[in-house]
Amino acid sequence: MSRPPYSSLPDAVQQWAGEVLGSPVVSASSESGGFSPGVAARVLCSDGRRAFLKAVSGLVNPDSPDLHRREAVVAAALPASVGSPRLLASWDDGTWVALLFDEVDGRPPAQPWVRAELAAVLRLLDRLAVELTPSPLPLGQVVAERAFARTGWQTLASSGVELTPVEAEHLDQLVALERSGPPLLGARRCCTTTYGRTTC
Repeated sequence: MSRPPYSSLPDAVQQWAGEVLGSPVVSASSESGGFSPGVAARVLCSDGRRAFLKAVSGLVNPDSPDLHRREAVVAAALPASVGSPRLLASWDDGTWVALLFDEVDGRPPAQPWVRAELAAVLRLLDRLAVELTPSPLPLGQVVAERAFARTGWQTLASSGVELTPVEAEHLDQLVALERSGPPLLGARRCCTTTYGRTTC
């Protein structure tokens, strides 16, 4: 995905980033990937501090700002033990929504998957399933999502939209899992299975 550069941000957002970081941003490099049509850039400040900024305008895509707002809520609720980038601050003027995170020195996994990287991701998902159960967000907040977020597969099943062969083959299972999701969000205990080994 070709993203707009950091320099395309409104002056007010750029000034806010510098104020949060304690030093003006002097350079930025865009990151590819993702789904939103917004800015996603590693930024460098004049004092050497680095951070990651993502921002999007409702004028470009009316749905993307809400996704960023949701991400800000979730990121702020994650405990430090999970190792996710720390949310430093968020900006929301009703049109532009921006998030500032600690920068992480890393890269996306290789495509197609490399076995060692896939194994590392699966191990991490196992750990997060345990550490984030129960959810750090209040249960009511977790389930109070837009209708499609709660019933996406059910909506697709009745929409007549053409699905991929894999989606079509497993659609009944996906609908059943989706329906069972909200009660599980309040579970106090979580079991996960990787490579035939179950951990609770």
